[in-house]
Amino acid sequence: MRTTTADATAGSSTGACPHGAPVPFADVVQAAVRQVGTTSTRWIDVTVTPGVPAVLDADTHLRILVDLLGHAVGSCEADAPVQVLATHHGHEVAVEIVAAGAGDPARHDVPGRGPALGPGPGLGLVQGLVARIGGTLSLSCTPQVGTAIGYVAPAARATPVAPAPSGAR
Repeated sequence: MRTTTADATAGSSTGACPHGAPVPFADVVQAAVRQVGTTSTRWIDVTVTPGVPAVLDADTHLRILVDLLGHAVGSCEADAPVQVLATHHGHEVAVEIVAAGAGDPARHDVPGRGPALGPGPGLGLVQGLVARIGGTLSLSCTPQVGTAIGYVAPAARATPVAPAPSGAR
C-alpha cells in the first residue's frame, strides 16, 4: 500500500473567504457530481451525512471536487462505481472519493481527453486550492484495489450575535 498525505495548511488563510455567503456543502458536492457526469458515463454513488454544514468560497470547493472526481473517474475500472462520502467533524467538512481499480495514480483517463500519465489532472493545483481554504489533502493508493482521495477543510462558522448591553432599556 502506498499512502501520501499532503498537509496543505502551510501559509493558508483561516478559511474565511470574502466570496459570498455560505453555501451548503451538500449542494457543492451535488454540483460537482453533475458537472463530472456530463463528461462520463461512470456511475457515481454519493452519500452526504446529515448535518454537513455550509462552506465559504463554494467556487473553490467546486473546482477541487470536480478535479478530484475527474481523477477518480479516470483511474477506476471500467464497470466500477466511484463512491463519494461527504461528512463533517466539528467545524470541518470532509469528502472522500473512492475509485476501485488499478490503484495507480500515475495512470488514468482524463474525462473528455483520454489516457494520460502523471499524478492526475491538476493534483498540484488542487493541493494549492485546498491550502487556500485552509484544508488538508490526502491520497491513498492500493495496487489492484483502488484509490481513495479526499480533503478536510473548515466549514463556514455562524456569525455570533452580540449580546444586548446590560442595563439597556
